[in-house]
This record gives sequence, structure tokens and C-alpha cells, in this order.
Amino acid sequence: TYHRAPDPLPPPFFRRFATKKNEKLEASYVAMNTEPLPSVDEEKFVRDKGKFQACRRAKSNAFRRLIITANVISTINIAVYFFGIQGDLNIFWRTELFIVHLIKVFAEVLYNRFGLDLFVHHLCMLFFYLFIPEDFLWLGPQGCLVHIPLVFQSSYFLYREHPNLWKISSGLFWTLWLPVIAHRITVALLLGVYHIVHGMEFGTHLIAIGMLGVTLDVFWSREFVDAQLSIHPHHSTWAKSVSSLYKSPVCILLIMFGIYTGYSVGWRQAYIPRMSFVVVAATILWAINWKNIMSAGKQDQQMLNKFVKSKVAQVAPM
Repeated sequence: TYHRAPDPLPPPFFRRFATKKNEKLEASYVAMNTEPLPSVDEEKFVRDKGKFQACRRAKSNAFRRLIITANVISTINIAVYFFGIQGDLNIFWRTELFIVHLIKVFAEVLYNRFGLDLFVHHLCMLFFYLFIPEDFLWLGPQGCLVHIPLVFQSSYFLYREHPNLWKISSGLFWTLWLPVIAHRITVALLLGVYHIVHGMEFGTHLIAIGMLGVTLDVFWSREFVDAQLSIHPHHSTWAKSVSSLYKSPVCILLIMFGIYTGYSVGWRQAYIPRMSFVVVAATILWAINWKNIMSAGKQDQQMLNKFVKSKVAQVAPM
């Protein structure tokens, strides 16, 4: 257990506000199922750290499951659109805004994860659909491709204690995340430049959207690198590679691949064959993650053997 010292007594005028603050604080302890108990001898709150951590982990897992659900719905929506099963962009956008994003906003507010970056992200999606002409609605599926790697990001946090699944989730996330963010940023920026060069409208708006995408994607990448290095500091190979991006040929190759597809779509407005693109992308992902998939169990067995040998050495007679 650990203790929290009581706040100093405020002046009389502010005492009623302090009373409300203490009531809210105590209510938050009860809500977190931490069972605060008053200690008579020390006059401090005693909190069970084990119950607090278990409750915190349960809330985090519930949040991740909701986010995975929303991203899986978005992935299905993207696949249905790109493979021509349902080609109505208005239906695509309404599904994203009124199902996917509503689930995410609900989860983020409910579990206290709603920050300024997510507020800007959701607001820009809504404004883009409401105020941009229908000729640009096709950019929605390009931008929402980012929801595919986010499925594996949430899986990483959900299975962070499973030695095999977190490694595979991390590898799949980064091998999808890097080309996808490079692709969607390049599409917006080059399409904006294309419209400015040819004297068309909304070129500056598209460049602004692209720059906003750069800011958010770099911020989210840095955030996940820091989180992964804090959870698995010695085994997060992908996070270390991304943190020193210029030294990693694989990361540079993935980003260049995304820039090329973004150039093909945004500037040349080329048609990419759907099935061949999916097959090539899946082959690249499998090849890059093959080492992680095959060696995950072997590394864990080696670590277990080292641990057992160290324990045997400690108890062995001198």
C-alpha cells in the first residue's frame, strides 16, 4: 500500500470549494474500485495498489476492445468500397462518421482518452464531409486507410502480456502504418499542388489538410514509439527502428512505397489494380514479419532457459 497526504486546510472563503473537491476525489477513488480506507493513526487514505492496477488494466482493455471494434468496422467499410461491392461515397462517409467515429468518441470520452489531437481529427472529418464538394469525397477512403494498422496497434496494447501476440501485432502495425501515412499525406499534398498548378479551386485547402495530416501522424507515431519503449524497452525492435528512422532501410523502403502509391493516386490519378495490390502488399508484410512470427516462441523459450539456469545457479551449493 501507499499513502496520500491530506491537502492543507484552505482559507474559510474557499473551504466550501475544497470540500467539494475532496468529495469528488473520494468519489473517484470509489469509482476506480480502489477502496480508500481512513487510517486512524496516520489520518491518510490507504489505497490498495494491486486492486488499482487491476482496475486500471480492465478499463484499458475495455477501451481497446471498443477501438478495435470501430476500426474493424472501418476496415470492412474500406474493403467493401475499394472492391466495388458498395461504391456510394455518401454511404461510406456516413458509416465512418455516424458509426465508426461515434463509437470512438464514446470510448474516448468514457475512458478519459479524449485529447486535443483526437478532437481535431474528428472535427476535421466532420467538416470535410459537410463543406468539401462531392468531387473530393473519394479522399475519404484514402485517409481512412489508417484505421487498418490501428487494429493492430490496439491489439498490441490488449495483448501486451502475451509474448507472441504483441510482437506480431507490433510488426504488422508498423509495416502497415508507415506506408499508409506516407500514402495519405502524399495524396493530399500532391493533389493540392496539382490543383494550384492547373488553376483549380481548393488547392490550398488540400495542402492544409495534408499538413494537418503530417502533424497528427508524426505526433501519433512518436506517441506509440514512446509507449512501446516504456512497455517493452529491450525487445521493441520496430519502435527503436522508427525512432532512428534514417538508419533503418526497411522503414525508409516502406515510406517510399507509400509515397509512390500516393504519387500515383494524387498526381497521376492512376488506377491501381485492386487484387494485385492486395496480394503484393500481403506478401511484403508476411516477408517482413516472418522473422518475428517464427522467432517469437523461440526467443521466449531461450529467455525461460536462461531464467531457469540463473535460478539453478543461485541455489546450487558452493
